[in-house]
Amino acid sequence: MADLVVVNGIGFKRRNPWGVLGLTVITLGVYYFVWYYKVNNELKNYGIVVDPTVATLAVTIGSFIIIPPLVSHYKTADRILQAQEKANAPERIIPVLALLLVIVVGGFAMPYYQSQINKVWDALVASGAEVTPA
Repeated sequence: MADLVVVNGIGFKRRNPWGVLGLTVITLGVYYFVWYYKVNNELKNYGIVVDPTVATLAVTIGSFIIIPPLVSHYKTADRILQAQEKANAPERIIPVLALLLVIVVGGFAMPYYQSQINKVWDALVASGAEVTPA
């Protein structure tokens, strides 16, 4: 379901976008929070400035206030864009579109986010990073 891309000794998971959604459905939404933390942590490990704990708290506890999850989702999409630019990925995420997907279809936006993150790891593989099947 996931391949491990290793860059300078740091591993990043290339996940199946629909598998992420499937695991979220199977676990009644619990995997979403695990995935959200892991994605932000991988972005941090790649050199993008983010505190994955704060990002995850914004979509969990912050959801009672409504605005924090929206801000967190937009910022996560922007971080993915920064990572894509850093990796010279040929395709780029559109943070506003990502936020609109979250607002309109909720958790079904996860495959879009994951497919865009995978483009970062694909660009790294194309530049010679090591890939290990997980």
